[in-house]
Amino acid sequence: MFCLNCMSVFEEPSRYEQKSEFWGAPCSETFYSCPYCNSDDIIEKEPPKCDCCGDYCTEEFVETKDHSYFCNNCYTIKDIEE
Repeated sequence: MFCLNCMSVFEEPSRYEQKSEFWGAPCSETFYSCPYCNSDDIIEKEPPKCDCCGDYCTEEFVETKDHSYFCNNCYTIKDIEE
């Protein structure tokens, strides 16, 4: 798993349960968070790293046919007219 907040890679997220009542009936919700920074902004797969700057491609990125990756800070898409 991967945390988009602190850019950490980990196997298992932290898990905590919140117990409450819903219309008089007991209920509980399970939440998952990063074990390093407790952020709930986590995704299942580790994103690719940019082949130019080495940062994780967490937003828009380009993948070339030879499976190279470039983050949105390292590429510019230009129109033919430019």
